[in-house]
Amino acid sequence: MLAWKVFKALRWYHQDVGFESPPLLMMAAVVGAFSASAFFSWQEFKYFAWGRSATATVIAADRNTSYIGYEWHDPDDGMRRDRTDAGDDMEFEVGSSVDIEYLPGVMASRLPGMPGHHKFALWVFGLSSFSIVACLTLLWRKGNRELREAAEPTSENGPRFGTPS
Repeated sequence: MLAWKVFKALRWYHQDVGFESPPLLMMAAVVGAFSASAFFSWQEFKYFAWGRSATATVIAADRNTSYIGYEWHDPDDGMRRDRTDAGDDMEFEVGSSVDIEYLPGVMASRLPGMPGHHKFALWVFGLSSFSIVACLTLLWRKGNRELREAAEPTSENGPRFGTPS
């Protein structure tokens, strides 16, 4: 709803002032994609930078909801427990071993390679970052070109500073 109101306001501004709203709307969409993907990329980056791997023991497996509970030994925090969605195609037996990834000191763990990891967000983050840099570069070049053209001597504004008349 808010996006529609912003779009209508920009369209109204475009009609009255002659402002180029399509590049601004495109930039707003890229910034929105950048913000959302930055959040999910940060979640993935935490596992990349600070995550640890461990072998856990399955202590509960619910086939109806596909959740499994497991426990493992963390060298810093001792025995820890967590549960996660294992997906429909994976079956675990109570007492079996499973590899996990976890964040030390935080109640967060996951099974490696499961859906829900935010690898796609990393790609969107990279592409939107590149798009923002490209848009800002084009904007800077266009602004500099207009400044150079305005500074050239014409019959309207006379010679530039530092040049003899």
